Amino acid sequence: MSDPRIRVAVLGGGVGAMTTAFYLTSTPALRARYDVTVYQMGWRLGGKGASGRNRKAADRIEEHGLHIWMGFYENAFQAMRAAYAEADRPAGVPIRTVEQAFKPHSYIVLEERLGESQPWFPWSFVFPTGGDMPGLGQEPPTVLEHVELLAKWLMAFWVRHPLAQRLEESATDAFEALPDWLEVAIAGAWQEGRDTLHLFFASIGLSGRAPTRVAGLLERLVRLISALPDRAEQHGAGAHQLIVALIRAMMRLVWDLLKDRVGEDPEAYQLWVVVNLAGSALCGILADGIVFQGWDSIDDLELREWLGQHGANRLTLDAAPLRGVYDLVFGYVDGDIAQPSFAAGTAMRGMLRMLFSYRGAIFYKMQAGMGDVVFAPFYEVLKKRGVAFQFFHKVTGLELTPSKNSVARIRGVKQVELCDETREYSPLYTTPDGLPCWPSEPLYDQIKDGAELEASGVQLESSWSRPWKGETPFELTAGDHFDTIVLGIAVGALPYVCRELIEANSRFRRMTEKVRTVNTLAFQLWLKPSLDGLGWKRPDGVTERPVLGAFVEPIDTWADMGQLLPRESWPAGHEPGSLAYFCGPYAGTWPIPGFDRHGYPAEELAKVRAMAVQFLDRDVGSLWPRTVGQGGGFTWDDLVDPGHASGQARLDAQYLRVNVEPTERYVLSVPRSTFYRLRPGDSGFSNVVLAGDWTYNAVNAGCVEAAVTSGMAASRHICGVPRTIVGEFER
Repeated sequence: MSDPRIRVAVLGGGVGAMTTAFYLTSTPALRARYDVTVYQMGWRLGGKGASGRNRKAADRIEEHGLHIWMGFYENAFQAMRAAYAEADRPAGVPIRTVEQAFKPHSYIVLEERLGESQPWFPWSFVFPTGGDMPGLGQEPPTVLEHVELLAKWLMAFWVRHPLAQRLEESATDAFEALPDWLEVAIAGAWQEGRDTLHLFFASIGLSGRAPTRVAGLLERLVRLISALPDRAEQHGAGAHQLIVALIRAMMRLVWDLLKDRVGEDPEAYQLWVVVNLAGSALCGILADGIVFQGWDSIDDLELREWLGQHGANRLTLDAAPLRGVYDLVFGYVDGDIAQPSFAAGTAMRGMLRMLFSYRGAIFYKMQAGMGDVVFAPFYEVLKKRGVAFQFFHKVTGLELTPSKNSVARIRGVKQVELCDETREYSPLYTTPDGLPCWPSEPLYDQIKDGAELEASGVQLESSWSRPWKGETPFELTAGDHFDTIVLGIAVGALPYVCRELIEANSRFRRMTEKVRTVNTLAFQLWLKPSLDGLGWKRPDGVTERPVLGAFVEPIDTWADMGQLLPRESWPAGHEPGSLAYFCGPYAGTWPIPGFDRHGYPAEELAKVRAMAVQFLDRDVGSLWPRTVGQGGGFTWDDLVDPGHASGQARLDAQYLRVNVEPTERYVLSVPRSTFYRLRPGDSGFSNVVLAGDWTYNAVNAGCVEAAVTSGMAASRHICGVPRTIVGEFER
């Protein structure tokens, strides 16, 4: 008797694809209705979040790059809560719960300097923590609520800042400029009608007298914003104009107080940048009607362009807080640091959610590799549910029906032959501490001629690798092998896999053209000294390890990931004292060469190695002063190397990576690209559903939350589950 279930072919094993499979099979009734098979290139799941354990080097964790989850990832943590609960791992497994898998992190550093020849200095932030982890279904604040939260935060920042306190205590003539600005603001509001003026006086208790301190102005500004009706449609434009005028007056006043000091005094510089950045954002949100029209309405503008239109000056636009935002999303076109690019609405939505929507902590650090923490439990649960996994199945093309409105055929190559073709490849192994993990190389003992494959140097995850002798074509046909396709392959690879779809559908073509991607680089260093031994100085009372951005481009981001060392298996006498992850955008070669240039990845990796050497010799001493040798340059002996190499050769015992593979390129959110993203259920082809952070979703940026949200929407389009997705509808 034939299986009556609807056959779903999930192409790809990244976050979006796995989330779709997870919700599509989330109940017994759904499993009775849908037969799900995952087709994955190579030996592991994860996409850009894949990680591996190097069994030849202490089971060390090797990542595509730095992965840190944010505290506003409601949908992603909801999925993880459910996965760990269902996995129900036995006692003795070191990571059994979501609370063990993710630990809160609050210490963030941005690096700054007041000129190219000046030394770097840190902006250290320790964000408040407490309460539940994300994943309990809490909706993010509305746009208007974010305005109020930002205004209150700015007021609190000013009141607590030591320099601001001194300025308040020693008022100068600059404060006397304020009444003129208020007079102009009130006059403008009067033109909009008496209701606005009445709201102004009634809500802030001004009684005809202007505040004579910035703190007083900010306090009354918060009162005015708080007095606005909850429903945006009840607002008068005059009220918004009044608030904008008051904020501009405040920024003018603060600039007059600080302008002679910002070029040489870090304290004054930081105070101005924060006030100017927050004030410009508030002005832009209200002046451009985002409360009424939503964040997408300004996604045709670049973030810095938009902030500049609303009062941010060049100092602010070039300062560490904004550079850190671009670094966070690798936001540089073609990896060129001279081309920062981030759509204004998407950027502001993300920044405000990051700062004001987090639960428990602003960041969460995984306590093992992302593959171990995220994709191993996903795999375990899906396998128990009956989902089939076809590893080593690389999709090479989708072919359409004559009508061009659906996919008729999936073509690909089966990359290897298994020793036992009657059984699925079993992808996980257990580390000495009992954790199920993905290896950094295939488990060759399950592959026919595995020893020969291992010795051959064939890279099963690379488009540029020479094919293995065991490679054979495969073909899946609609009606016989699948009814629905979940296209979870990264958008960077779609021009190679979906040629017919691109030719047949202009909206699909424009999506692949307009949603840009970027190469990235990453390297991990296992070091002998502890974090303190490297010379890093933490603020008093801070015990966490830093997550740092806005440093030297393009290697602009560093995180101390020493929490991972207990999960690795270092031999006695070679235990690292600290573990450093670095990453950043990578320009590389664009457009990429043809896949017959087999040495291309190695060529690019050699360039990254040279960049890492230069960075360590020239730049890292600003962070780790104790690693600078007597003659200058990096003390290479600080790197852990069981092979006892000397000098720069010790870098070869570390892990370096360049992500140039089309499936590995990071998804950007450049201006206007939002308008070309397709929703998961709107591919333009009747049997194709899309899943990935490159689709239109509640975040529209390259991150786990975007991919999970997309996967949830893809599942719902197919089966109706889940019914609700947090943050889906902008309020």
